[in-house]
Amino acid sequence: MTRQEFAALVRHLSVYFNHKEPQPEQLELWYAMVARHPGGADLDLAAAELKAQEQQFPKNLPRALLAHLPPLREQPPRPVPCEHCRGTGILHGRRLGSSGGYAAEADYAFRCGHCRQSPCLGLPLVTREELPGLGFAPCD
Repeated sequence: MTRQEFAALVRHLSVYFNHKEPQPEQLELWYAMVARHPGGADLDLAAAELKAQEQQFPKNLPRALLAHLPPLREQPPRPVPCEHCRGTGILHGRRLGSSGGYAAEADYAFRCGHCRQSPCLGLPLVTREELPGLGFAPCD
């Protein structure tokens, strides 16, 4: 959320609960505690719930807001550059036929065993070097 968004919310709650507005220093301390949370509709919903459940201006406004804001989502890890799977986490293999050539329509996907960053946990974990031993040739 932005500082302006938070300041507007505190101003609104101060008027709603007939409470004097906090000093700018206090506002900054409170904002530091809730700044990572999203604003917008989540903040509006938290304010509405706060007004519905509290009888007076909360003694600890950041804690009261955090109780009504949705939990922070963990940021997905950034992809690691991998020369084997090009950072996708997926290796593509084509099944080898009995004659040593490619079998018709037999492409398979595996999780990259080098970087281990594939979100597809149901796929087998294989390194590029293990593919021929399993009867597959790398497609890339």
